[in-house]
Amino acid sequence: MTSTIAPLRIHFLIVGGGLAGVAAAITLAQHGHQVTLLEAQEHFSAIGAGIQTPPNCSCILKRWGILETLIPLATSPQEMIFQQYETGKVLSRALLAPDLEEKYGAPHLNIHRGDFLRVLVDQAKRLRVQLHANSPVINIDFAAASVRTAQEIECSADVIIGADGKRSFCRMALCQQVTPSSSGKLAYRIPIKTSLLREHPDLAHLVESPKIWGWIGHNSYILCSEIVTKDILNVLITKRIEDPQFMQGPFPRSVNMEDVNEKWTHGSGKFVLIGDSAHSMGPNLVQGAAQGIEDAALLGELFANLSHHNQIPDIIEIYSKMRQKRVSAISKRSEEMGQIWNNPDTASKRAKDLGITPDPFSDPEFLGWLYRYDIFEEAAKVWEKYVKETCDRPIRGFADG
Repeated sequence: MTSTIAPLRIHFLIVGGGLAGVAAAITLAQHGHQVTLLEAQEHFSAIGAGIQTPPNCSCILKRWGILETLIPLATSPQEMIFQQYETGKVLSRALLAPDLEEKYGAPHLNIHRGDFLRVLVDQAKRLRVQLHANSPVINIDFAAASVRTAQEIECSADVIIGADGKRSFCRMALCQQVTPSSSGKLAYRIPIKTSLLREHPDLAHLVESPKIWGWIGHNSYILCSEIVTKDILNVLITKRIEDPQFMQGPFPRSVNMEDVNEKWTHGSGKFVLIGDSAHSMGPNLVQGAAQGIEDAALLGELFANLSHHNQIPDIIEIYSKMRQKRVSAISKRSEEMGQIWNNPDTASKRAKDLGITPDPFSDPEFLGWLYRYDIFEEAAKVWEKYVKETCDRPIRGFADG
């Protein structure tokens, strides 16, 4: 698609080459900005297996011209089925395909994280983003908007974007926060060959047609989704940890952290966090990656309007206020769903106490709020308000309203 070129084009330095970081590089480059991206690992590769791209994410990828490339690599689940773990009783069913695409304009896809990242990296290369692997950042000068890598290479830009994931060095440098907080749950991912499942009479139905299966047990639940192109069934198992000793000190990599960081920006107005660096989420609403993509899209759309350097701090502040409000609401609902799914026997009562539907994927009002959110329209509206209220004289603190 043809993108608006920003009146003033500046240089962005992105720390982190995961989904959110590369997505931000794509949209900023589409709007004419110069983008340099530093990735700590030796290669641009993603840890994990399957990842969901719900309609609010797929709509953005469609707008960027990327969705058509992803679809052949992905599976479009037909429905989502939740069962009671001990009895197999069906607790809820939600239609996904083609229902969601017809309602919200884009499909719900299940794709391997590595394939998703590869498509994004290829697009970034086409847009001439400067991609540098094996470049871990070890120091950030927020006032000067510069970083130093482990190879003692200094890099500077007009704006630095921290997108280096859950164990973010950028967040630690910004907040002096050494150890992330824990949700108190473990998450395990297990890929199983679908060819093996088809040979098992009790398990073959799991891969007969594209579906998302869920089992809710006591203090744990299981989600399964097939990645057809990889011949695997991706299994996610979560379990609440009761041992208080486990919750002390550094956490092992398997701990699932769910935390919306309160501080996303630096007072210099030249730095911002996005994606898991800012708001790590649990898997309950499959919105972790989607919210990182929304972050990237909003930054791109706001900076597409940049015409003066003194607008940069205002744009960063607007972004932060807009995203924190939505992400906090989604994270809260995700945590509530985790509480409900911990016990199938009390799920309905717990949901009633919280004032929500036990299964959010069967709640049309909630799904409308979640999936119909148009980040491009929201960006246009907030920018129009910004221009009107500042009369071309940017004032810090605009976004408070």
